[in-house]
Amino acid sequence: MAALVLAKPQQFSPRRGLRQPAFVSRYLSILMAYGCEADMEGYNAKLDAMPRKGMLDLRGDAETARLCGDTLGCRFPEEANSKITLLDHSALICLSNDHWIFVTVDGLQVQILQQLEGAAANQFHSFCDVSDMYAHLVLSGPEAIDVLTQCVAIDIHPCVFGPGSTARCAFADTVAQVSCLDSSPTFEISVLSSYERYATDWLSMAIGG
Repeated sequence: MAALVLAKPQQFSPRRGLRQPAFVSRYLSILMAYGCEADMEGYNAKLDAMPRKGMLDLRGDAETARLCGDTLGCRFPEEANSKITLLDHSALICLSNDHWIFVTVDGLQVQILQQLEGAAANQFHSFCDVSDMYAHLVLSGPEAIDVLTQCVAIDIHPCVFGPGSTARCAFADTVAQVSCLDSSPTFEISVLSSYERYATDWLSMAIGG
């Protein structure tokens, strides 16, 4: 019997949750049950887990941001979904005009949190170590965009979402912080730790192969 060649996964159904890859898997099972040979070509992309990072959730007004910026040696970004990288390779991500995520090497966050608490001691603020709340994945390869567009509804075309871009957005049926690391392209996807397996399975099935 001639082999039946299936199109890449994104052609089967809308980008929504686990239904698309699950549909493909069920379809393949039916084909195999009837003795059909199926050949699905996967995307040229790779998914890896990233090491744990130190992360601080920072909330406060403009004066709090100024004081903390003086402590860190930078100016806090003011536009939502903007990101700056510091000289020590740590980063500040702006979620709104009073909410930021500080990302650093795991192990340094406790000391930095103490420094920021001291700087903002006389201001209303909320600083919290959220390192354990998040898991981090990296998606790379020439067709990484084709894979990621199955998961998010934002525009990730290189013209508008190039290296240094970041956005907190819907990811399948959860939420993720998606960042473009380089033009190869490589994307970092940060999700709540309890959704790490879900995000890994979703992306793995979206890659196909």
